This record gives sequence, C-alpha cells and structure tokens, in this order.
Amino acid sequence: MRNERLAAAWDEVTPDATTQERLLQRIEAANANAAPARRPARWRVWALAAAGAVVLVAAAVVPRVFGPHGVTVNRVDPPETLGVALALTEMTEDELLADNDIFAGEIVRVDGIRVEFSDWNDTMSVLTVRVDQAVRGALTPGDEVTVLVHPAIGLDCSICQLTAGGGVGTTGLFVARPTDENAWAKSLDGSEVFHYSDVARYWLPDPVRYLFLDTPEGVAFSRFGWPSLAAQSAPVDADISLAPSLGAVEAFLRAAIA
Repeated sequence: MRNERLAAAWDEVTPDATTQERLLQRIEAANANAAPARRPARWRVWALAAAGAVVLVAAAVVPRVFGPHGVTVNRVDPPETLGVALALTEMTEDELLADNDIFAGEIVRVDGIRVEFSDWNDTMSVLTVRVDQAVRGALTPGDEVTVLVHPAIGLDCSICQLTAGGGVGTTGLFVARPTDENAWAKSLDGSEVFHYSDVARYWLPDPVRYLFLDTPEGVAFSRFGWPSLAAQSAPVDADISLAPSLGAVEAFLRAAIA
C-alpha cells in the first residue's frame, strides 16, 4: 500500500480482520484498473464505484478520510427533523444486552455521514467516544472508539429523545454492537452494500434503548427498553426515566449480565 493517504487512513480506522480482507480486495481491484493520471472524483467512494457506489460525506471542520476506501469528507448539516415516524420492535432486557459490548465515556467528536445509494439515501452520525469505563468487552479506559448512530444525532424524531441532546462533551453509557460482516445497509434492490465496519467499530441498533445519557438532572434512559431499571428510577415522561448516576446504571447492567 504505497499511497500515503490510504496508509494514514488505514492506521486511523484499524479495521478488524474481516474488514481488512474486504477493503484490501477493493483497493487492489481499484489500483489494478485505475489510469495513472486519473484521480477519483471527490464525491465518490472509489472502492465501490463499479457497484454503483455508496457515497459517504461526513461533517468535519477540515476534510478527513474515514478509511482506505478513499472517501473524501466534507461538511454536512443533518436535517432538523426526520419527517417520518419510527417504531421499535419490543425486546426484553436480555435481548437488548445480547451480543453487545458495554462501556461508558465522553463523546469527543461527532461526524455527520450522508449515505447515498442509487435508490435511497440517509444521514447518520459517527461518534468518537473516549472510554472511561468498560463493563463488558475488550476496551480499556483511555481507548477512543467510533460508534455509528442512526438516525443522525440532533434530529427531532419519534425515537430520538436521547440523541437529540447528545453532542461533543456529553458523557454516556453505550450498549453497543461491534460492527462485523453482518452489520450493513443495502440499496432497495440489494446490489449496493454499505458495511458499517468501514466507518465505525460499533453501532447502535436504535438511538434510544442502547444509550444512557448523563445529564445535569440524572442519567436519561428509555423506560420502554429498561422497565426493571425504570421501576427504580424517576420518570420524566412516558418515554424517559432518570437514574441517579452512571454508577447506578453500571451496577444494574453488571447484575443483569452476571
């Protein structure tokens, strides 16, 4: 990998073995077919160009490359409202905890990502979280990890009560799923695939039940997702309750996974 820009991006995202293999295949194919004097268009994910290209554009103060697929990052302002109502499938607390790592930390960066397929598009967020406490998983305090969130944080939507208040400097506890070969979004016809692992190490299956957000009033969380914790906490409204501290939430989750 002689391209210094790609090498730097590769070092930044440190993909897992499965993602490494997929991305290396894309890079090799693209380099084999590229004309020496031709540069990829700034708006195109060149590694997927032959398949109709998922286009990623992320909010940043300066241009930034998310990974070795060569995407150029430009600023995007998410819409103020999603415009559609979203519903959550009912899940037990054990089901919400299954297959997920659990960690607490401060959000130190927020990048907005616009994902464009040929037949639909969407706006998501990639949070960079500096880990303070690891409850389950291989993380250690001081690690910085990326977490993909959909819909984008700051949106006004039917299930965005917690992420609407999130942002840089906010502390939360994340029940986050590692991005693997099964974490992806596709075009409606199935021909184009956006692998979450290309941009983040973790993802939240929804923006409310998998996040506990620290606020001046207490730790806000989904009453619908965590009824056992809600029974011990102060209700805010029909959707949100407040736990007294992140320590109390951590103790509850440790007991639940014991």
